[in-house]
Amino acid sequence: MQVGLHGDSSLYTKHNAKKGSVKGDLMHALGGCSIVFEPIAGGGIPDVTASVLSRPHCSTVLISIFGNGLETTRHQGLENHLIPLLQAVRSKSDRAVFFIGGFAAKYGYPPVFDENMDRIRRFLHTSGAVVLDGKEQVAKWSLAPDHLHFDSVNKPEMVQFWLTALQQAKALPAVECSHVVAWAPTDRPPPPARAIMNRWSARNAQPSPPPPPPILAVVPAPAAQMLGQ
Repeated sequence: MQVGLHGDSSLYTKHNAKKGSVKGDLMHALGGCSIVFEPIAGGGIPDVTASVLSRPHCSTVLISIFGNGLETTRHQGLENHLIPLLQAVRSKSDRAVFFIGGFAAKYGYPPVFDENMDRIRRFLHTSGAVVLDGKEQVAKWSLAPDHLHFDSVNKPEMVQFWLTALQQAKALPAVECSHVVAWAPTDRPPPPARAIMNRWSARNAQPSPPPPPPILAVVPAPAAQMLGQ
């Protein structure tokens, strides 16, 4: 059995300026099985997708995303990044679980950060993935002095959480083109309509362009699982 963990810096700890790896702790807890461990400092969703595609197939994969780049602005077309991630994880694993654990209150970010993270959770959940937010656990894990990474004192609790998460992993459903759901995030409000038109503009007014096509994602047959709600 080979287990893969891909994600951002939520996959490691820090004590002062020293980075603490938890790969050895997790490998020991799993009985010495082979582990693909790929934390990406500052990595966003496309980086995690590329990491998954570049590594070997694993029986079980855990994806950990804490929202790098989503801290202060409502991200336009966020769902467009999630579809390739789902496709990559499905092609590179038999089972998967997604840990989407960032919360504004933990890091002092504005409310828009929680909106972005909730969109990620909702999209993955609707697409049939097992999604964990770990809200209670994340609230307890103390931060390092940089106020960004988890302190190394949390290693035992973090490893135990990942072990429990890996046990909940399930196969992602197959993509079926006949079953789709439209996602059209409204990141920008539409421009206000002109209230007054003169005779020339009324006669020569051009029809409004059609709306952009929706973003499509698969709607799975099996029910997904959302924890921490």
